Amino acid sequence: MLANPSQSSYSLRRHCQSCTHDRRGNWPWLTEWGGVNITKFSAIPMRRRGSSRGRRNACIFRPCEVIMANIDTRYRLAQAEFMDACSVHWKAQKLGTFRSILSGVVAAIVGFALLFFIFWLAVFLLAFTGVLFLFIWFRSLFWRWTFRKARRYNSDISLSFGEDGILEETAEGKVDLPWDSYSAYLDAPDFILLYRKRNGFTPIPKSAFSPHQAASLLELLKRKLKKIG
Repeated sequence: MLANPSQSSYSLRRHCQSCTHDRRGNWPWLTEWGGVNITKFSAIPMRRRGSSRGRRNACIFRPCEVIMANIDTRYRLAQAEFMDACSVHWKAQKLGTFRSILSGVVAAIVGFALLFFIFWLAVFLLAFTGVLFLFIWFRSLFWRWTFRKARRYNSDISLSFGEDGILEETAEGKVDLPWDSYSAYLDAPDFILLYRKRNGFTPIPKSAFSPHQAASLLELLKRKLKKIG
């Protein structure tokens, strides 16, 4: 039975007619399980149960070295997907479009109600409503323009996630980014957002991964970055 491969130590128990591993515990046929490349094992034989004839021996194997396989993906974002990812980001920052519109509507109603009682406060609330709606419109316009102008979104994006960082290949070129280039990540129902320390975030659709890859990636991100949202 195999335990969780993400743990630093686990056991492989195998019952066999005779011990088929060598003294170093190498199993050449066992190279991958659950997305984990397993390269070396140390064998700890248990006591023999009865004679070797007609009985089975029990052996426990512990890994000396476990290497996580890279998680690779390739995808292209449509503008609608990009704007959905932006909405997820705004919502995480407490600046979601729905929340902002609701705040503007409430401010407008209160402003009109106070128009004949506290004139200056009514004017302030109505002006706040106008500025808020203008901000919502300009923000959407700006990010749509950003998507159209960004070279990275005009072609496929390739990402390879490993223990040391992320290898990113876009139309802008290839760059190897260590994990300390990122500050946090956000796990949303349809997207994973990787926040860089200096400039914005990288939206990754979960549809670019198989269910097993997505689960492995989230485990990796959990170990490497702080989760927000």
